[in-house]
Amino acid sequence: MTDILVLVERSEAGISRNSLEVLGAARRLADCLERKVGAVVLEEAPSGLSEAVGAYGADTVLAVRHPLLAGRPPEICLAALQQVLMQKKSEVLLLADDDGGRELAPRLAHSLDGAVVTEVVGLEAEGTNLTFRRQLYGGRCLGSFAPQRRPVIVTVKLRSQAPAAECPGRPVPVEDVSVSLDPSLIRAKVVERVAEDVRGVKLEKRAGRREWRPEASRARTLSSLDALAQLLNGAMGASRAATDAGWVRYLGRSARQGRR
Repeated sequence: MTDILVLVERSEAGISRNSLEVLGAARRLADCLERKVGAVVLEEAPSGLSEAVGAYGADTVLAVRHPLLAGRPPEICLAALQQVLMQKKSEVLLLADDDGGRELAPRLAHSLDGAVVTEVVGLEAEGTNLTFRRQLYGGRCLGSFAPQRRPVIVTVKLRSQAPAAECPGRPVPVEDVSVSLDPSLIRAKVVERVAEDVRGVKLEKRAGRREWRPEASRARTLSSLDALAQLLNGAMGASRAATDAGWVRYLGRSARQGRR
């Protein structure tokens, strides 16, 4: 098996948190396989991101630079990744399970006649055999997948992996990878970007299942929410975690239809 590749994305602060999580997962998997981690950076022009990636567990950085990568058109990113995988003969590519990763993964696997596994929460290796685990039935159980086709394109579920630790001063070579991209590949054009003003703490930083004690406080809060919903001529909803914990009664499909 060749090196494990990771697609690294930029954020305002540098490397995105999602990419750091995928780098951490790739590093642990590569250590089990005694392989190396290659970080793929798609850029319009040199920006310093490629040089920064090496401090987070990558053994080599593959810098793909092309003017058409400006704005990250999905068709252009798809073509660039296809060529990187074919040039490096890599069998595994890890992406974050975000909007971009979910769009690229199945298309990339199909174009290369490979396999795709999405929303992975566990990565294991035994010899050269790879097993990927993902949640099923709303997280109530785990399914194991051992793809036989190569390459395997994997999206790693956000907040399921520990981010890669920073190791400053670690020398990592940066290799420029040449790709051939054509403007005719672009099917859509972004004409405007509107940034939404986000206030307070981001929801994903507060997501998860937590204990709610004391029970009396929980009951009062749920009662208040239900009263508010009725006042607004609406209905109170609950997450799967709340119904699984027995805090809110689960209404099956037939029950919901009967209450319309």
